[in-house]
Amino acid sequence: MKKIMILIVLANLLIIGLAANISAAKEVYNLKAFYFGPETASFTKNRWYPYLDAIENASEGKIKFTRMHGFSVLPPSKIYDGLARGIVDLAYVPVAFTPGRFLRTEMLMLPGLARNRLVGGQIVNDLIEAHVYKDFPELANVVFDYSGPRTLWMAKKPIRTLEDLKGLRIRAYHEQKKTALTAVGAVFTATPAPERFMAMERGLLDGSIEVSTSAEPFGLQELLRYQVDMNFGSVITVIGFCKKTFEKFSPDLQIKLAKVNRKFAIDYFAEQAKKEDEQLLNEEWPKKYGLKTIKLPDEEKEKWEKIINPIWDQWAAKLESKGLEGNEILAEIIRGQKKYGETPK
Repeated sequence: MKKIMILIVLANLLIIGLAANISAAKEVYNLKAFYFGPETASFTKNRWYPYLDAIENASEGKIKFTRMHGFSVLPPSKIYDGLARGIVDLAYVPVAFTPGRFLRTEMLMLPGLARNRLVGGQIVNDLIEAHVYKDFPELANVVFDYSGPRTLWMAKKPIRTLEDLKGLRIRAYHEQKKTALTAVGAVFTATPAPERFMAMERGLLDGSIEVSTSAEPFGLQELLRYQVDMNFGSVITVIGFCKKTFEKFSPDLQIKLAKVNRKFAIDYFAEQAKKEDEQLLNEEWPKKYGLKTIKLPDEEKEKWEKIINPIWDQWAAKLESKGLEGNEILAEIIRGQKKYGETPK
């Protein structure tokens, strides 16, 4: 009798274990993924949706996304908090929308970090594990979209010298861009992203610091006529899961998603975006809108860089004054630039 009871207990435990495994195998996470731009934007179609598709595929049916768009869902300054609190589970969070909050990451947005998106994407994603991850304690599986280098775009006036820029109203994000623009004689204007088309149309802005794929979702290509080839740095966007959501996944699934993130950070968000930027800038917009690119002569470019480059040391000192690792991050940036063939500033 005792043996029979033991067998019954073991059988029940086996049944419970099998049921648990079947339940886990069938478990589906219905998650919310957020990107502030419209569904019709080239970024949405060419990079964001393929990224979400790759996550769903890697999860083998365990993850399904509801794809959410627009500032009516989460306004610019609330995207990070909405993700941290689990209002959405995965999001595309431009650091530029919350100036002064993520100082380590903002250092990666300084002028001249990288010559293109691919090199910049490699440098900044290598730096996440060094110190920069500390900016995002509420997130998990974080990667960066290095949206740059951003250059000077003008609505009406071509800029060929520093003197041409004096007193013109240029829209940009963040303290580093403000410092750089002010140093070269422009008037920094922090017009909110959704308002810059109207401000430029009404003549309240003369130009903006952009990359083609940051201008396109807002239709700015209809107004911009000149692109001045001067590197004013990037905007870093954080792509990550709400930590509470990510911790629900099995270790095996977490590893799979980490692999997807790194691949897309470089192959799609960096390399594919670089190609798209170049296609819009060099092919589509010159034909459709008459956009012209102005390449500054080397001697003139050196004048601009001599004024702008000291911002690197200034920003590192600013972080150090706040008890952060400014000098260490700057040293890591320089190592990354050398690793990927970039000239340190």
